[in-house]
Amino acid sequence: MKLSDITTREWIWIVIIEVIVCAILLTGWSTAQGQTVDELRDTVTYIASDECGGRKTASPGIYRAQQYVTEKLRDAGLDPRYQEFRMRGVKCRNIVASVQGYSNQYIVVGAHLDHIGTQRRRVMNGADDNASGSAMALAMAIALHKQQSTSLVPLRHSVVFVWFTGEEHGFWGSEYFVKNPLAPVHGELKTGISLPIFMLNLDMVGRLSGGYSDMGYPPTDPLPVVEILEHLYTRYDFGKKIVFLGEGANSDHYPFHQQGIPYVFLHTGLHADYHRFTDDADKINYEGMLKITHFAQDLVMAILGANTIEYDFINGVIDE
Repeated sequence: MKLSDITTREWIWIVIIEVIVCAILLTGWSTAQGQTVDELRDTVTYIASDECGGRKTASPGIYRAQQYVTEKLRDAGLDPRYQEFRMRGVKCRNIVASVQGYSNQYIVVGAHLDHIGTQRRRVMNGADDNASGSAMALAMAIALHKQQSTSLVPLRHSVVFVWFTGEEHGFWGSEYFVKNPLAPVHGELKTGISLPIFMLNLDMVGRLSGGYSDMGYPPTDPLPVVEILEHLYTRYDFGKKIVFLGEGANSDHYPFHQQGIPYVFLHTGLHADYHRFTDDADKINYEGMLKITHFAQDLVMAILGANTIEYDFINGVIDE
């Protein structure tokens, strides 16, 4: 068919169909593109297995866990890289993967992959702390990549996913990242660009029970994070029991907070298995993890869409 043969009515229907397709693609991550309970369980089970030996920083166990995460990312079509550094004479590395956005700004979704190794010949598997957050970040990265690979419209900003190391030693990986940020430029991760505009930290998200979760955000926030959270609370059954934490140095969001970067810290609370050999994969609430994953995805999409912008479908230009 030639373009000149298309009638006005047919053009109208073509435009309507295109608008519908765009609306579907812009609704964010969906469960069809996203995660299942089984996928989350499989990831947590491996990361928190004896084979990974408690994932102490710079140990063979954490290298196995890091290899697992990078292989899953590559299988899904992402291009992860290791961010290597030395801390107190120890060779460390973060995993960094990204989904390219249009602007030169980006947000970070992070989770620490390390744990405390072994104690008294017992493996501290750390299923909740923090195989749970690591699995959630992996699921989110894969889902966003799939969503963007079929979308007609690029993300407003890039999303950088980081699996930190050395959190248990005092935020080694996140502190290094803040001092040496990595973000995509024309699809390739580059060092030394500006800091992110927002950070989402996933740490111990595997014990959702009775609608309980913790979040934190800075008091001075250029993004409408509070308004976004309050809106999301009405859509999720656990939103009614949200507890706002203070600004304590208790996880990898803290180095970002010290630089004035707005953040949200998702966390389902401490428990009797914290830093004990009993923190195993069979105690994780995977259905709860899936709920929090969807919550986190909605939060990220809302942050990306904050302070509405105009997109020019003809020229592909964002007017900020």
